[in-house]
Amino acid sequence: MSHGALDKKDRVDRHEAIQLTGESRYLGGARLVEAIDHTWFRERDVAIAPKPSHLPAWAKDKNKKWIDISIQGQTLILYQGSNAVM
Repeated sequence: MSHGALDKKDRVDRHEAIQLTGESRYLGGARLVEAIDHTWFRERDVAIAPKPSHLPAWAKDKNKKWIDISIQGQTLILYQGSNAVM
């Protein structure tokens, strides 16, 4: 992002996971969110799956594979232990 304008980059594949930094800004009325590679995305173009504040106690087992599904958030996250894999 430079001088109040967006630089267009290559397209991101649909359903590609993008890790966010937690930083956001507004530009021309649009909210932008920052990825860890310092690229910016319009919030309306991404589905954000927030990290849960509390994981189940059994998720501490590093070998335990499980799925977290949110109907309200329209997300499905695959975990191995407490690490989101996809």
